[in-house]
Amino acid sequence: MERSLGILVNGRTIRRFMMYHPEREHLDLYHRFAEAMNIQVFFIQPESLQLEEGKTKAYYFNRKMELVNCVIPLPKAIYNRSINLKSDTINKVRKLRSQKISTLFNPVCRFSLIKAIRILQTNEELIPFLPKIQVLSANTQEQLPNYHQLVYREKGPGKKLVEMTKREGLVHYQAVNKGKYVKGSFSEDNWKERLNGILGRGPYMVRECIPFPKWQGHPYVFHTGYQKNEHGKWSLNGLISLLYSSKSHPIKTKPKPFSINQMADDQSSWMEGPSFELMKLIGLKSAMYLEAFLPQLSDISFDFVISPTGDLFLFDLCLMERKELYHEAEEWKMWENSYKQPVAYGKFLLQQRSGGHLNE
Repeated sequence: MERSLGILVNGRTIRRFMMYHPEREHLDLYHRFAEAMNIQVFFIQPESLQLEEGKTKAYYFNRKMELVNCVIPLPKAIYNRSINLKSDTINKVRKLRSQKISTLFNPVCRFSLIKAIRILQTNEELIPFLPKIQVLSANTQEQLPNYHQLVYREKGPGKKLVEMTKREGLVHYQAVNKGKYVKGSFSEDNWKERLNGILGRGPYMVRECIPFPKWQGHPYVFHTGYQKNEHGKWSLNGLISLLYSSKSHPIKTKPKPFSINQMADDQSSWMEGPSFELMKLIGLKSAMYLEAFLPQLSDISFDFVISPTGDLFLFDLCLMERKELYHEAEEWKMWENSYKQPVAYGKFLLQQRSGGHLNE
């Protein structure tokens, strides 16, 4: 089993593929690239792990490209693409991370933005590109920060957010709730009561308002995807734009992915400017820095803003490469590479564990 690579996915992903309705993960692409690299890929549900016995239930593609179930020894390298919500499943994945039978790479797929920002803030080189962001609890005595800010509930239902500015002792706000705008002002002394009435009970995420560039009236960000490659090094895999509705603020709204080539004719200035190349470098340095705090991190994506004045800001990040965005943007090479790279990195890890050589 030296040439076996595991892919940890949710059961829903496997079921949808069997029904010919792949949602985000096209499992056949993993198989195609693994076959070209002369390794065998197995798809594993976290619930199926039998860590005490050192084995697991799994699926693989037969010659007819049908998914067939089997029981196999735990592969020496396993790529995590699962998002687990059940406590027993989360505990299984944690145990898998701590044992030495397998190397689980990209082990953490969900990670708080504010935790990631706090880590990046310990790197002085990255601080100028990070947004001001903090959490305010409804029970704390903290005051609202002075900068122009957006306030929302990170885990709350719906798409409510409040844009606020302090002027002359009052907090002026514009609330957005399902696309509708409400304006007003209130005293800073009772900000908790007012926010509770608008957003619901905290805690609240408070972040600095970033000046977004616009294309055809729509705010947009740049989505950059980084993955470990066949040499075990970080590389930029994808670069597209995410275009948001002009009627809503980008936070908590779903964007439409676009190829940057579709925007290049109108927006060539930022492609020629220093901020565009700096964005790629800051993304790479951020990935490398976060890896020191999150061992075996191998996928990460960053959304960056290049403001109308050319300033660069980090807007968001995700510890999973969002492969479906490249598909929607019709960037087919980036899309395929987002499957190829983890297979290549998995083979690199298998070679490391076998002393540099994989037996046939």
